[in-house]
Amino acid sequence: MIIIKALLGLALPIFASVSLPSMSNYSFNRGVDCDRVRNNDLICLACNIYHESGNQSFLGKIAVGAVTINRVMSSRFPDSICGVVWEHGEFSWTEDGKSDRTRYKNEWLQSMDIAYGFLLKTNRPHGAYTDPTDCALFYHATYIRTPYWVKADNMIQSAKIGRHVFYQDPSLGCPYREMQIGQAATGPLHKVIKKPLSVLAVQGEMSSGSESIETN
Repeated sequence: MIIIKALLGLALPIFASVSLPSMSNYSFNRGVDCDRVRNNDLICLACNIYHESGNQSFLGKIAVGAVTINRVMSSRFPDSICGVVWEHGEFSWTEDGKSDRTRYKNEWLQSMDIAYGFLLKTNRPHGAYTDPTDCALFYHATYIRTPYWVKADNMIQSAKIGRHVFYQDPSLGCPYREMQIGQAATGPLHKVIKKPLSVLAVQGEMSSGSESIETN
């Protein structure tokens, strides 16, 4: 896969036209301290993908990214990526007291690459991707007992991907299925106006991958 470092010359001019901090402030080889970057949707999304699923497969990372985007589109959650990621009590890595620096280069570069794909301007709500979680807004790790909120809130399991189990909340519905055709293409999420070459590579990887998705 073409890594993000090789694409900085293409990507930086694209983001220069939107209200995002200068990408030159960040070292992609050494990663970033996510706790210090709370006003850049690309970095916030990449950080959440990295910390929640950095040790998982490509599809596992896509799934976590999709839930993040689903929450942005839901009236139940903040209306920005950084707002969703840093909402109190939602993602454990933001409050566990451990360093939030992205220390593992390969996992960080792939997380950045995937985050770019979600921010592509397309006629789909998830940019370059489709949602493998089928409208999930919540998930938990497979190695823990089913949390109380699954039953208390009548959650419906929508997928099991890698080390996460994903759930729909019937009371909240599916935010992007309620969007009118074409609305997603002009929504606040999609800030990229050209397709990074890396997305061509990851789309091929996703379509040829062998990881299974269990759905109900």
